[in-house]
Amino acid sequence: MEKPLRFRLHIMSPVHIGCDDVYEPTSFVIDEKKQKLIEFDPMDFIKSLSEEDRRRFTAICMQGNISSIVSIYKFLSSKQVKGREVEIASDLLSHYKKVRDISTYDEKKIKQELNQFTIGRTAYNPHNNLPYIPGSSLKGSLRTAYLSSLAKEGNIKDCWNKYLQ
Repeated sequence: MEKPLRFRLHIMSPVHIGCDDVYEPTSFVIDEKKQKLIEFDPMDFIKSLSEEDRRRFTAICMQGNISSIVSIYKFLSSKQVKGREVEIASDLLSHYKKVRDISTYDEKKIKQELNQFTIGRTAYNPHNNLPYIPGSSLKGSLRTAYLSSLAKEGNIKDCWNKYLQ
């Protein structure tokens, strides 16, 4: 039996391979200076708060309405939070600021913006939180490249359109 091959891939352009997991609004903050999303354990965060901050945070959470999420963002952005840092695009930072700065009285706008503010996680190893490329993604990209090559060699124009119809 042959030994398995080990190799390392280097990504040449930005890629997002999702894992059907999202960042929960109460478990991350965006550090505007570093331009990084900081994912943290909510329980560790609560333990690190002073008694006064814990009371304020509890009061916000107890509101139980859609505007309380914006209040949570505002509260979190004023705190130093320790956790796993993830690089983000400048557009995400802009959108985060836009959502965070919505008036808590405008529930319609809050709903509209929050529905568009889901941050999907990249596929990651749950043991060390490092991103990775699943084998199924590699298989799919190799298959697509192979079929595209066959289509090009066979002078098949608009082959994808034929398959999709």
